[in-house]
Amino acid sequence: INGYVKQNSLLGSIKLEYFGDDFSLKSVTSLQNHHTKELLDGDRTVQNLLIVHTNENFKEFNEELGYTIQKHDWKLTGGAFYADQYEHTYMENHQYEYLGTSGYQEWQKSMPEKNFALFCEYSTYLSDDLVMSAGLRYIWSQKNFDSTITTSFPIQIPAYGFVNTLYPHAVLSRTWQRVLPKLKLTYKTTPKSSLYVQYAQGFKNGGYNYADNNPNAVTYDPEDSKTYEIGFNYKSKKSLYFSTSLYATYVKNLQVETIRPDITSYVDNAAKAEIYGFESELHYALTDGFKIYSSIGLVQAKFKDYVSNNVDYSGNKLRNVPEYTCELGSE
Repeated sequence: INGYVKQNSLLGSIKLEYFGDDFSLKSVTSLQNHHTKELLDGDRTVQNLLIVHTNENFKEFNEELGYTIQKHDWKLTGGAFYADQYEHTYMENHQYEYLGTSGYQEWQKSMPEKNFALFCEYSTYLSDDLVMSAGLRYIWSQKNFDSTITTSFPIQIPAYGFVNTLYPHAVLSRTWQRVLPKLKLTYKTTPKSSLYVQYAQGFKNGGYNYADNNPNAVTYDPEDSKTYEIGFNYKSKKSLYFSTSLYATYVKNLQVETIRPDITSYVDNAAKAEIYGFESELHYALTDGFKIYSSIGLVQAKFKDYVSNNVDYSGNKLRNVPEYTCELGSE
């Protein structure tokens, strides 16, 4: 077949800003409309044993309001964010021509969601050389899920999964909310260098496995993290910038993309994971128009507690997390 991938996107935004003597206000409004349609040769042979059709649409409205107040020895920033993905539909159809049977399996999904956040950060000098920054973010998120799966096989072949199964109609809705603190202390060791320590909490929404045929197992939980970091920065007036940091991140319910025995992918949760890392970066400007830069990173990332499909992966390394990274370039 002559497969294709067709995408159409429409994005519009308006940004308004107002600047006062010691404060500023900002508003960013955006609207997005996206459509993707695909026709794929699922078996990748000349016989066209499996043809895959997909069709995805989503429409989203975003609004962000922010403010900044800057005084001599303190600064306050904050605002609110709202995102409404009021339409998100996905259709996937598998058309089979195999072992004398001609049939299809089709997934119809509707997955609208809403997100709301309030945030603020306050920075102040505790002394001439010590700066404290404290932040707080409130997050509210809701995801809805409506799933219908249909099959039609005139000739059923159970050994290959070609079976007319009546799947239940799944209608689900989940809501999460978090309060996430952040605290940073920065000590200026010299006019050009500083040491800092930082603590922050993170959050990643849960969701649904779109192609899951079991409505009782389509959800996966949100991911929560705590990160501790210590670092050093140096910056000369013109030519040299250097930074280095050590960090430790402890994750609860880490979201892991994995594969079932039937080769379909889904997102699972690892109860606990730990990530330890070192990063260093160096920039040097040889002239006003030419700069070289380099960086190196070392990461140790492992599952602390993860059992999936009755297999214990605790102690294994996280997938797709390189142990070593390096970069060297110029601009």
